[in-house]
Amino acid sequence: MAPIAVNIKHAGKVYALNLDPDLPAKAFKEQVYQATGIPVDRMKVMVKTGVLKDDTPWQKINPKAGQTFMVIGAAGELPKPPEKPVVFLEDMDDTELAEAVLTEEQLAKPVGLRNLGNTCYMNATLQAMRAIPELQTALGVEKPTDDVPGAMPTDDAAPPVLAALPSALGKLYSNMQRTSDTVAPVMFLNLLREVNPQFAERDRAHSHGMNAIMGGGYAQQDADECLTTIVTALGSVPGQSSGANKKFVEQYMMGEMTRILKCNDADEAPSTSTENVLKITCNIDSTVNFMASGIQKSLSQAVVKRSPTLGRDANYTQESRMTRLPAYLFVHMARFSWRADINKYKCMDACFEAVPKKWDAGRAA
Repeated sequence: MAPIAVNIKHAGKVYALNLDPDLPAKAFKEQVYQATGIPVDRMKVMVKTGVLKDDTPWQKINPKAGQTFMVIGAAGELPKPPEKPVVFLEDMDDTELAEAVLTEEQLAKPVGLRNLGNTCYMNATLQAMRAIPELQTALGVEKPTDDVPGAMPTDDAAPPVLAALPSALGKLYSNMQRTSDTVAPVMFLNLLREVNPQFAERDRAHSHGMNAIMGGGYAQQDADECLTTIVTALGSVPGQSSGANKKFVEQYMMGEMTRILKCNDADEAPSTSTENVLKITCNIDSTVNFMASGIQKSLSQAVVKRSPTLGRDANYTQESRMTRLPAYLFVHMARFSWRADINKYKCMDACFEAVPKKWDAGRAA
């Protein structure tokens, strides 16, 4: 029988071939391979009876001139499997999800800390300190491990619980870096309460339900006191200076303040003193609406003390100025003031503008 002119269609393209009914179907598949590049073992030629097999007789198919056969298959080599198996989002843990989904900008945003019962004071302090990249390095956070960083030198003279706080802080920051979800700082909070039992105080007066039965919920605390406790513990962490043997707090967080005390009631020579400081205070009251003005107010204070010249209490003015700024300066937003009439600290209610992105520290010098 004479060859028949037929067409094959593959991937949107049509090829003209000559089909010889006297030859087996496998010979026609070889022609298709020459035209399309699809290997015979991966090729499917669709005919009216289904898929053309190597031993299918042409009499059963009865091909006609001009007939078009559909060809299915991929030309060339099969794609290689990925080096790493595909893992779907629902099968990922928090660490893998953070690496796969979050962008660099999103990873730079702070991971949330769960409120464990009036612990906003601690959470705010931890988030503020986490913004110090040198602290992350000093605590071993750049290469997080499953264990508490153990290579960090500590002060042997420090109490064991206090010396353990930097390691717990390093582990907490490592956990925050490895996840996109909220972190519950339970271990760090328990250790913090051991270091400073004040943070374990309960408020029975404002507790209800189960909290009242259990002795009251945890009382609100001052973030400044929390900062002081943590920074004291960090005093054992070494700095990163190769030349000077400085601790981390001294190298990055400690500034110098000069104070001049002048008597208003007598002609006394002013006294000058210098001290190391970890923060500068912004006094907030009903007259202060900006951080800069609150800081300026704290730098000039009225003091009542005994005058050696007058032999009695006298009025003094203390002027304070920063003589050396640290790399990172904390601003204590002093919203609490001591009320002698009620024998406790009272929070000031004041309308205060947002903290500026930039502050001219030269105004405090």
